[in-house]
Amino acid sequence: MGTHSLYAADLSSYEAACVKDPNLQSFDVEGVTYVKTLQELKNFKDAGDPFTDEFYSLFQSVYAQQTLMLQKLQTKKRKLDKSMKSLKTWKRVSNAIFLATFVSVLIFLAALRNEDVIKFAIDEIKKKIETFSETMETLSAHTDKEDEVRKTKQ
Repeated sequence: MGTHSLYAADLSSYEAACVKDPNLQSFDVEGVTYVKTLQELKNFKDAGDPFTDEFYSLFQSVYAQQTLMLQKLQTKKRKLDKSMKSLKTWKRVSNAIFLATFVSVLIFLAALRNEDVIKFAIDEIKKKIETFSETMETLSAHTDKEDEVRKTKQ
């Protein structure tokens, strides 16, 4: 399909639109190109100045209200910015406190666990000492018996 046939289709649709709409018929004619626009501008000019004294006074009133509202909003924004900065500071402080508390709890838990471990180790050492003492007493008793047996044999 060539480009020639594409342009032909566009041209035929443009011609059909021109037949249906008389405003499009004068579009390409020189000198009449902006007739409708110029007519609307002339109508606007003939209507007179739309910006009367009443309009200017209303405009000034609205402008003053808007300026006052802007100043109030800027003041509130500054207050909110200060509050936000304060909140960020308190957030950091509370995070630091939370972190310190968490670390303290971990340390105490480790100490408690170690305390239990130390108690367990001490109990085990006591048991071993008792076993060692019993063994020593048993050995001592056997030694005494052997001494008595030697004395009797001699």
